[in-house]
Amino acid sequence: MKLTPYLFPLIILLAAGSCTNRETSQKLKDIESYIQQRPDSALSALYSIDTTSLNTKTLRAKYSLLHATALDKNYIDTSDVSIIEPALKYYTGKDRNAMMTHYYAGRIYENGGNLSDALINYTSALEKVDDDDYKYQGLLYSAIANTYHCSFVFEEELAFQQKAYNAFSKLGDSYYIDLATIGLANAYHNNREFHKADSLYQEVCARGDDNRPVALIAKLAIADNLIKSEEFDNENVRALFEEVIAQGGRLGLEDYYEYAYILTRLGESDLAGGILQSLSAYPDTYSSYWWKSMITQENGDFKTANEMLAASLELQNLLVRDKLTQSVFKSLSDYYHYEMLSATQRHTIQRQRFLLVVLLLSIVLASIIVVYQLRKRLFQKEKQKLLLTIAESEDMLKLMSNDAQLLQSEHEELVSQFRNEQASHKEMVLALQRMYAGLYQKQFSDIGRYYDATYLCDKDGASQNIIRKVSSDINSILSEISDQSDGQQKFEARINKNADDIVSKLRTDYPKFSESDIRFICYMVAGFDATTISVLMNISTDNVRVKRSRIRHRILSNEGPNAALYRVWLA
Repeated sequence: MKLTPYLFPLIILLAAGSCTNRETSQKLKDIESYIQQRPDSALSALYSIDTTSLNTKTLRAKYSLLHATALDKNYIDTSDVSIIEPALKYYTGKDRNAMMTHYYAGRIYENGGNLSDALINYTSALEKVDDDDYKYQGLLYSAIANTYHCSFVFEEELAFQQKAYNAFSKLGDSYYIDLATIGLANAYHNNREFHKADSLYQEVCARGDDNRPVALIAKLAIADNLIKSEEFDNENVRALFEEVIAQGGRLGLEDYYEYAYILTRLGESDLAGGILQSLSAYPDTYSSYWWKSMITQENGDFKTANEMLAASLELQNLLVRDKLTQSVFKSLSDYYHYEMLSATQRHTIQRQRFLLVVLLLSIVLASIIVVYQLRKRLFQKEKQKLLLTIAESEDMLKLMSNDAQLLQSEHEELVSQFRNEQASHKEMVLALQRMYAGLYQKQFSDIGRYYDATYLCDKDGASQNIIRKVSSDINSILSEISDQSDGQQKFEARINKNADDIVSKLRTDYPKFSESDIRFICYMVAGFDATTISVLMNISTDNVRVKRSRIRHRILSNEGPNAALYRVWLA
């Protein structure tokens, strides 16, 4: 056989490509073996690879995952999702590569401020993690807790930090146990359970060397916890800050402001002023304005304190509005809806396969009958052969019939499994609805907490001016809600959007409700407390409680198509 002159170059190219693939694959395996211990070396090695050699989906996916891992291990907080996309498209199973891919995808989305997609990827990774992989269980629980913290959902933050603590405790690594303990303590602090937080911070300090970085972090947290709890001695708190500084610990911006506040309370205004001057290079936040207000108030400058408090409140208002427009639970609900849809699609494919087999069996049977009739008419001499063929065909039909019965049984099992999955998902969605309702209502109820800020000011006549200023600013948030015309319509539309069209359904189910009743129900769904409703409706708090009880009894005592929805939002 004579080969064409074009075949030799082709063979050479194929051989060269195969060698290149093996070489690149081996490099990636070597990098993977030391990426956890030497992430800086791993990142340099990855950048030395010629990306044109990544000529298969497998190589591109592995490079993508290792690249995202190396960046994270080197504390390079990238938000470029394209880095992890090849791995996301390739690793779709329930193995470690898929778990790691979704974990680092969550990290990248979180770096970019996309908490919804971060939470979805963390949740997907958690579904794929091994039962005995306590390290990544703990990391994923902690990451999920952080997304809830950034969304101001502190109850869920505490729940997942507890799970992270349990996982790391099973791991038995002191480093991760210390971090998990601080994370759990921070969650208790955010939920204003200061004594529980303090016990955990003290526990970290008591373990091992008192000069450990994690122990210094715990000491700063203890100082912050004492100040926020308003149960502290100025000298003791000062000693904590100065002990951390003396031991080489680094203070954050919040820590420096708290340190300056304590110094001011101790009469060392010059030293506090020097700290504030050094912090002037950093952009102001609602927290920095808050502490400046507290410090200037201690110095007796109530005018400046009022201005700083107003600036802090303005930035807080922006955060409140942002909270009202974001929800990580909506993303989780969408994720589980997608999972249920996937189950439906799998069931449909199985059903189509079953119908196809039945159709093929029917065609085969019909063909055999036709052939038999033709051969009977035309080939009488072949009767014996025909009878033999029929016998064989009957055996085949028996086998195919058995297969059909087996497929029918599998089909019925799949239908039963699908119905069970559907019921499970319905329960999951209902649970998410209840969780989402509670969190959505909390967003509005949190507005009332900002009134507490005014009572931290001096108790002479100046605090009244601040109260009026703060109240005015808070009322500006509620102005569009309390408006009887266009603003109320917009508020009702927002309630319908976030609560499954609940107000529209109430108008249909209870047409005798007045517009005042509907407005009152909107405030109930939003989660406003009795005091806030009384201000908005210009009625007494006692009347609010009576009316709320009457409306709840009237709605929740009736069973209708929307009864479950009403229980979620009004119970």
